[in-house]
Amino acid sequence: MKSIECGMLGYICKGDAGMFSSDVPIEKAEKDVLNRKSFAASLAKVMINHDSSEAFTIGLYGAWGSGKTSVINMVTETVKKLSPDIIIVKFNPWLCSDSKQLVTQFFKQLSSAMKLKNHTWANAAASIDSYSELLELAGSIGPTSLILSTIAKVLGKRAKAYMDKNDGDLQKKKNEIVKALSEQKQKIIVTIDDIDRLSEAEIVSVFQLIKSLADFPHTIYLLAFDYDVVVRALTKVQNGNGAEYLQKIVQVPFALPKANSEDVERVLFEKLNGILSDVQEGEWEDDTWARLYLQGIKPYIKTIRDAIRYTNTFTLKYELLKTETCVLDLLGLTCLQVFEPVLYDMLPLYKDVLCSNIAIEPVSDYSVERVDHINEVFNIICASADGETRKYAEEVLKILFPRAFGNEFDNSRQRQQLRYVRKHISEPEMFFRYFSLSLAKDDIPSSLINNLVYDADKDAFSETIKAFLDSGNDVKLLEALNSYIVQASTTHVTTERAKVLFMYLVESWHQLPLKDPSTFVSIPPAWEFLFCIESLLDYICEEDRYPLLNAGFKNHDVDIVNIALILSELEKQHNRLPERNSINVKAPVISLDNLIALEQQFLQRVQKEIEEETLLRKESVSQTLWLFSLIDQDSYKSYITRLIENDLQLALFIHQFVNHGRTTTMYNAYKTWDVGWRDIELCIDSDIAYNRVSAFVQSEEFAVLPQNVKEDIAAFLVEKEKRDTQKNVMSWGANIQEIQGKLMQSPGER
Repeated sequence: MKSIECGMLGYICKGDAGMFSSDVPIEKAEKDVLNRKSFAASLAKVMINHDSSEAFTIGLYGAWGSGKTSVINMVTETVKKLSPDIIIVKFNPWLCSDSKQLVTQFFKQLSSAMKLKNHTWANAAASIDSYSELLELAGSIGPTSLILSTIAKVLGKRAKAYMDKNDGDLQKKKNEIVKALSEQKQKIIVTIDDIDRLSEAEIVSVFQLIKSLADFPHTIYLLAFDYDVVVRALTKVQNGNGAEYLQKIVQVPFALPKANSEDVERVLFEKLNGILSDVQEGEWEDDTWARLYLQGIKPYIKTIRDAIRYTNTFTLKYELLKTETCVLDLLGLTCLQVFEPVLYDMLPLYKDVLCSNIAIEPVSDYSVERVDHINEVFNIICASADGETRKYAEEVLKILFPRAFGNEFDNSRQRQQLRYVRKHISEPEMFFRYFSLSLAKDDIPSSLINNLVYDADKDAFSETIKAFLDSGNDVKLLEALNSYIVQASTTHVTTERAKVLFMYLVESWHQLPLKDPSTFVSIPPAWEFLFCIESLLDYICEEDRYPLLNAGFKNHDVDIVNIALILSELEKQHNRLPERNSINVKAPVISLDNLIALEQQFLQRVQKEIEEETLLRKESVSQTLWLFSLIDQDSYKSYITRLIENDLQLALFIHQFVNHGRTTTMYNAYKTWDVGWRDIELCIDSDIAYNRVSAFVQSEEFAVLPQNVKEDIAAFLVEKEKRDTQKNVMSWGANIQEIQGKLMQSPGER
C-alpha cells in the first residue's frame, strides 16, 4: 500500500501495523514530537536559577490532553541533569481518595524524598512527619494554630498518646520545618499534576496546602491544570472570585504552547499508515480520503491524545472488521464513534433512511415527502452532535451516506456494483456489519479467544479467566470459548491442544454456580463450562479421555465443584442419575468401568474436604453433596453427621440447601428463599437443627459470616417456624422482610 497522504501534507512513513498506542505522557525530551523540549528546558532553568528563599509557585495551564504531564516530565528531566542536588517531589493528588489523605500523602512523599536524597535531612523529615500526623489528627487542613490538647478532647486515645510524647502546637511544628529548610538552603521542586481531575473540594485543598500548610522556604511548586476548570471550582467552593484567588497563589502563569497542527498530523498519519499497511491500492480512493480527512476528521483531532484515542479505537475496529467493511467508511464511522458518541449511537435507529437512494425515485408527491423526511432525520441525527463540531459531523455523514445525504446522483450499474464490492456502509446488506461486529463495552475480541484456544500458556490463560471472573463476564467468555471451539472445524483444534485446554479450563474456574441469580432466563456458568468440556472431549480419541479425566480428578488445583459437575454429566450419559436429572442426549464418552473408577476418585476428594472442614465453606456445593449421597448414601450420612456436630458446620450445611427464586407482581419482582428440607433431614432432625441454629445465630461466629450465608440461615429459621404453625404449604418460604426481621434478633445485626 502507498502511504496515506492528503494534498500538500506530503509523504508519511509507515509505523508498526496493528499496534495500540499508549495514551501516556512521554518521560524524556528525546521522544518529544511537538517541539516543546526547548520550552521545558527554559522553564527548568528558570526554576534552577530562582534564588529567592520564599516559596514560589508556577502555573502551567492547558486543556485535558494538551500534554501538560509530558512538559512536567521534560522539566524534571532537565533539572536532574543540570542540578542533581535539587530535591524533586512528583505529587499526583488524583491518586488520593479524599482531601484528608491528599494532605497526609503529600507530606509523606515530601519526607520520603528528603530522606532518600540526603541522610542529613533526617531531622527535617522527622519534623515533617510530626507535622503531618498532627494535621491528620486535626482531621482537616484548617487553621494552623490548633493545639493538640484541644484535638485530644475530641479525637480521644490516639491523640492523647501522641500528645504525651510530642509538643502539639501545629504552628510550632511548622516553624521547626521552616527553620531547618532555611538553614540548609536546599531547593525543593514540587510538581503537582492532574489538579483539574479532582473534586471541587479537593482542588481547594491543594491550593490551601500550597498557600498555608506547605509554604516552605526554597520550595518551588509547578502546578499543571486546566485553568477554566480550576477557576470554576475555586469560585464555587470559596464563594468568591476564583481567578483572583488563583492569582494570589500562582506567581508565574504559563499557558502551555499549543501543539502545532502539522506535528499532530504527522503523528496521526504515522499511526494510520502502520495500521493500514496491508490495505491494497484498489481498496483506497485518494479523493474520498482527502475529502473525509480535511472536512470531517481533521477538525476533531487537535491534540496528540485525540490522535491516540482515534487510532486506538480504529485499530480494534479494523482488526475485527477489515475483511467485511470498507476501510474509508470505517475511518469515518470511527471518527463519529470517538468524538460524537451520542450521534454514533443513533445511527442504527435510522438504517432505512441512511441506506435509502432518493435519486432513483421518480419525482412525485411521495418522493418529495420522502426527501423532506430524510432531511428531517438528517437534522435529528446531527442535532445530537456537539454544537461547535456539528458541521464536521454533517460532512462525515454525507460522505458515508452519499445517496441519502450527499446528493450523489451517479447511479450507474458500474457505480452500484463498485459500492457493493467495496462493502460500503450505505449498502443495506452491509450496514449492520459496521455495528453488530463492532465491540460493545462487554464484547470479547475474537483475537483474544483465538489466542486462548490456540496459543495461550497456562499463566496467560488463567490470568485472562481471572480478569473476566472479576469483571462478571465469565459466562460471556465461556460462551465465546465454546462457540470458537465448536466452530474450529475449519482450522481444527489438535488433540494435544484439546487436552491442554481441558486442563486449563478445569483448573481456572472455581465453584461455578448452577444458577445465575441475576436473571430469570439465562444459561448458568456451570452449563457453559460443561458445554466447553464436552466440545473439547469430542476432539480427543476415546482411549485418551479417561486418563485425561482421571488426571483432572486427582489434580488438587481443580475445584471439587467442577469435578462434581463433570462427573454428573458422565453419570447422566450412563443413565445412572434419577430420572428427572437424566436426560441423556449423547453417547457416553467413557466406559462404565472408567466411570466407576472416577467415582472413587471423586469420593476420596470430597471425603477429604469434609474431614478438613473446607467443603461447606465453598459456594454451590449442593450438587457435590447430592452426588456424594447418590454414589454412597451410607458414607454420605456418616461423614455429614459427624461434620455437622459442629454448629458452624451445621449452619453452613443448611446454607447449601437453601434455594433462591423470584416472584413477581404487576409492579415488582422479589427475591424468595426456599429450604430443601428433604436434603437436610436426610442427615439431621429438623427440630434439633432448628434449636441448635437458633442458639448459633446469637454467637460471634454467626456475626462474622457472609451476609448471603446469614440470610439463608435466617430463611431456614423463618420457614421452620411457618412449617410448625401453618398448614398451608404455599405460604412456606421466606421473603426479605421476614429474613431481615429474624436477623435483627441476632446481636451482631442490631
